[in-house]
Amino acid sequence: MSAQSPKKNQSADNQDEIDVLLNDFGRNLSGVSGVVFYGMALIVATIPLWLYWRIHMMDPMANYIPWTVMCLVSAFLIAKAYTNTKFVIKHRVAQKIERAVTKEVNKMCEDNKNYSKKEKENLLHWKKNEICEAQAVSFSLFYNNIIYLTLILVFSFFIFKNLAPMYNYVGTTISSSGLLFLLSTSSK
Repeated sequence: MSAQSPKKNQSADNQDEIDVLLNDFGRNLSGVSGVVFYGMALIVATIPLWLYWRIHMMDPMANYIPWTVMCLVSAFLIAKAYTNTKFVIKHRVAQKIERAVTKEVNKMCEDNKNYSKKEKENLLHWKKNEICEAQAVSFSLFYNNIIYLTLILVFSFFIFKNLAPMYNYVGTTISSSGLLFLLSTSSK
């Protein structure tokens, strides 16, 4: 029986390591990323309101209900696009920085010989994940915001230009955020 105990402990340790890797490189958002994504999505979704208030001359008091609904729907789709883009970018960044991070961690471990092999692997994984997370979040925000705001301008001034301002607003925001979300689902 004692021979099976180390095997069970080893398989439990392996399962824990697999769970940590899946959690770090999965589609789930960390608490900070979730707050940043949904907060930024709400801010970006409200930017077109200025366009419709000042350029299309829509009265904010008369249109606050559709504006609120469309802002929330648009913010949700934009946040999902951020998440999808971050997931793809994080894996690309991880592949590109692996050698440099490994070199840096090895140099740090040479200076301090107290690290075991397991601690060194954990440090390497943590450092790589931290760098990938920061770069993927930044790029996802920048990339999706540029595409969304460009789509807003194209839909508002070219595609839906002949519609009444309310229909123009609804069509523009739904089309822009929906197309952004659709584009973010590609794996390339």
